[in-house]
Amino acid sequence: DYALTEGINYIDTAYKYHEGESENFVGAALSKHPRDSYYLADKMPCWLCESREDVSRIFEEQLSKCRVDYFDFYLLHSLGDGDLETVEKIQAIEYLLTEKEAGRIGHLGASFHCTPEFLREVLTKYGDALEFIQLQLNYMDWDINGAKALYEVAREFNKPVIVMEPLRGGMLAKPLSQAACQILDDASSCGYPSYALRFVNEQEGILCTLSGMSELDCLKENIEIFSGPAMTDAEKSAIDEAVKVLQADILVPCTGCNYCYEC
Repeated sequence: DYALTEGINYIDTAYKYHEGESENFVGAALSKHPRDSYYLADKMPCWLCESREDVSRIFEEQLSKCRVDYFDFYLLHSLGDGDLETVEKIQAIEYLLTEKEAGRIGHLGASFHCTPEFLREVLTKYGDALEFIQLQLNYMDWDINGAKALYEVAREFNKPVIVMEPLRGGMLAKPLSQAACQILDDASSCGYPSYALRFVNEQEGILCTLSGMSELDCLKENIEIFSGPAMTDAEKSAIDEAVKVLQADILVPCTGCNYCYEC
């Protein structure tokens, strides 16, 4: 309620989030707000589908759980290298385009955890259908794990980007290295989340930057960050130096997404 009151209007959910309960919660939470006061984004878990009928069934279920008649933004969820064969087998894009034509999807896109080569393959083949993409972008992954290269492919195809994991699973909200923290502190008193969120949000072509918040204080801090000044050159230089230290100190580059829990 506070987020909507303060101008945050893009709400992101998915079929598998919170062990399948996220859509139910979002539907209940938004039900008392006017439908035109927010943008709702949901996602199709193609890995759970064997056919076009499965895509249709899950889509209908999502509308029901979210208590809406349409999604403003809808994505093929978490596409990785090799997933295009599944997407084509179940005719996911073809089906979702019919829902877009019917007015039950405002904008169709896809989220990716993949190589730049796979992203280019998908956009080359389906760039006309996919209006936007969602990528994991943050200053830690920018050069080390190829986030910049993915972003550059998005710019090449002129696709607006929704940013996920800007804080890298929370790691960049409180960097694990004291040396890296000192570098950031010496350049600015803005705070660690501010460094990370503004770094990605100020890149050209960013449509929206997602941030998961569990406490009201974090929400208020984010609103202040996005309402504040742009990054300074000193802050940008500090990030470059901090990344070098973090790269040496972090042994396991986990983002805390918990997608591995089922295995």
